[in-house]
Amino acid sequence: MLQCIIYKTRQDINKAKVWIDKAVEMTAAQPRFWYLRQQSLIHAKAGSTKTAIAAAKMSLELATKAGNDAYINMNTASLKEWGAI
Repeated sequence: MLQCIIYKTRQDINKAKVWIDKAVEMTAAQPRFWYLRQQSLIHAKAGSTKTAIAAAKMSLELATKAGNDAYINMNTASLKEWGAI
């Protein structure tokens, strides 16, 4: 599912935004930092920086708990780029 969203992002960012939001909503009971990461990138590309930052912060928090350095670094870089840290 996520690969489809990433592919579609290049074609229709608004549709990709709806789909990733739905994926995140469907996993809200057990949030996945990799979904939140993609949500942050899609929202940023769509011009929704505020929601991109919120998703990246949540992804960073969950990636930190999971000890996933790659996602910690990616989220930190994006948050710096978007002026959140």
